[in-house]
Amino acid sequence: MKTTIDLPENLIRAVKVRAAQQGRTVRELVAEYIRNGLNQPTVPALPVGELGLPLIPMRSDAPLSKMTRAEIIARESAALIDEDAHAG
Repeated sequence: MKTTIDLPENLIRAVKVRAAQQGRTVRELVAEYIRNGLNQPTVPALPVGELGLPLIPMRSDAPLSKMTRAEIIARESAALIDEDAHAG
């Protein structure tokens, strides 16, 4: 079956190079990539909250469930500062 898909130039260029390296056609390679992608297990979507953000399930006794919004933001900020201090 023939179809047309509009792909970014850099992506199709990479596919063409890979196909040439493997001695295969672009058609064969793309078909394999699509087939492999379709055979991957699907990840169920997380429920979405009223702000449109995903709701991440947690145990009822998780420390985060007992923290205020300000405490959560302070911990996140401290973690980011620590991460920046140890990067590079």
